[in-house]
Amino acid sequence: MGSALNVPREGEGATTSSGTPRLSRHILTVKPRHNPFVPSQADLVLRLLLASALAGLLGGERELTDQPAGFRTHILVGLGAALFAVISAYGFESVVGSARPGVQADPTRVASQIVVGIGFLGGGAIIKYGASIRGLTTAASLWVTAAVGTAVGIGMLALGSVTAAITLLALVGLRPLRRLIRRYARDRDEYIVEARRDVDVASMLTRIREAGGTIELVRITEEGPDRSIRLLVRPSPTIPPAQIAAAISGVEHVHNVDWTG
Repeated sequence: MGSALNVPREGEGATTSSGTPRLSRHILTVKPRHNPFVPSQADLVLRLLLASALAGLLGGERELTDQPAGFRTHILVGLGAALFAVISAYGFESVVGSARPGVQADPTRVASQIVVGIGFLGGGAIIKYGASIRGLTTAASLWVTAAVGTAVGIGMLALGSVTAAITLLALVGLRPLRRLIRRYARDRDEYIVEARRDVDVASMLTRIREAGGTIELVRITEEGPDRSIRLLVRPSPTIPPAQIAAAISGVEHVHNVDWTG
């Protein structure tokens, strides 16, 4: 006489008529549940748009000053940081929210990698002209832009907006104060001149003296067909640096003149 199979109730294993347990197969299914703490897709899209707009404001200022990283670069940085933040905060909710034992996720790891990754992009914005370094402010602007995008992406809209406003104030609103401080604090100006190899350096120095500047240092670096000339000039108190820069620009074969005071 064959043994009959008893149908188990939920949570019980199958047994034979003699009471011997039989192996049974259990299939674990996880029903997707909507988490009320996860924003809607429309809300997340609006966050991306806001991050792009704030990044565009910061990039617009850099674009007006003809910096290596301008309008489009800042928008891409802010948008990418916001998207990474959204993915980090909400993209793995289907895994974490399933309440499976042993499943853990750290949403801060993606955000930390944004900070690391933006360093490479910021480093590319820093350019060496002869003995002078340019692009530090642009690199810092990219760094803050990534922070603004990250804040907006995780939902800190007010914090990201205020940070963008403070950054714009530092980049644009403090320019007159910067010029005023440099006007009273500087004792010499540094000029970086990019020119062709056959530029008349003697004529350039003569024009600087005629404009009211006293030359303290001349250093020439040759790279292929071009020359990078570094000049330290002590100006007259009544002569602005732009006037001396204009005198240098008037020399034949001069491509670009940049100065810091």
